[in-house]
Amino acid sequence: MNKRILKFSLMLLLTLLYVGCDPVGMSQMNLLGDLLNSDVGPTLSAEQLLDSIESLNQRKEGFSIHFPVTDENASPKDGEIYVNPKTGSSIQFDLTPADSLYGMGTVIIVQQTDGELTFRHNALDSVVTRHVQSRGKGIYALYSTSLDSDSLPRRIWSRVLLYVYPGADSIMTTRGYEDSKHLFYASH
Repeated sequence: MNKRILKFSLMLLLTLLYVGCDPVGMSQMNLLGDLLNSDVGPTLSAEQLLDSIESLNQRKEGFSIHFPVTDENASPKDGEIYVNPKTGSSIQFDLTPADSLYGMGTVIIVQQTDGELTFRHNALDSVVTRHVQSRGKGIYALYSTSLDSDSLPRRIWSRVLLYVYPGADSIMTTRGYEDSKHLFYASH
């Protein structure tokens, strides 16, 4: 009898490990993060980024980023609060450059749902600030900075992309898979 219980418990544990090792969307988010944090990631133009994304869309099951790109390079409205009506989360841009090498400003994220744009490190991390980088054609990447061991700034690109629709009245965010797509609308 103990052998049957042990065998069942072992099978259950292996099943839980298999299912729990790759939560929905995690491998897609990691691919997006790998792309953005690669040696060339921070300097990819909109066209290069779109080509890489299209390749991932075709190669990786479940990877799904489709921007309705136009030639217009829409920019978020400075100081405008954009709200996701489904979650209540909001984003607000300050387009005063804080990082002259890559950034065009910052975004304050007030997140009601963990993982929507960032992952919380503790329960108090509902408000997060990230730097914003334009890739062109209305596509934006977010990153944070920290100091490395040589006291040099190190940029860590978030596993999320933003697309500002022409007219800048709405913004789509994605983490690389369909269920991670969110729409934020200008609150004016």
